[in-house]
Amino acid sequence: MGKLTAFCFLQIERNKRDEVQNYLLKIPQIKAYYRLTGDYNGMIEIEVEDTDGIYELYSKHIDNLPGIQETYTQVVVKKFTLK
Repeated sequence: MGKLTAFCFLQIERNKRDEVQNYLLKIPQIKAYYRLTGDYNGMIEIEVEDTDGIYELYSKHIDNLPGIQETYTQVVVKKFTLK
C-alpha cells in the first residue's frame, strides 16, 4: 500500500509566518510548504503511512505551534498525473 498524502491549509499570524515555515520544513513528513493568498496564507503537503500518521503529526507538531490560528486538511484519495 502507498503512502497517504494530505494538504493542510494554515491560517498563520502575519508576524509568525517565517518562524512557522522554518519549523515545519524540518519535519520529515512535510514534503513542501507553500505561501498563499486568501483566507489561508500557508499550505503544507504531508506524506505519511496512514491516518494515524496525520494524527501524530498534528498532536506533536501542529496543534500547539505558536502562530497557527486555524487549519483545514484535505486527504488525497487518488492522484492523476500527466504522461
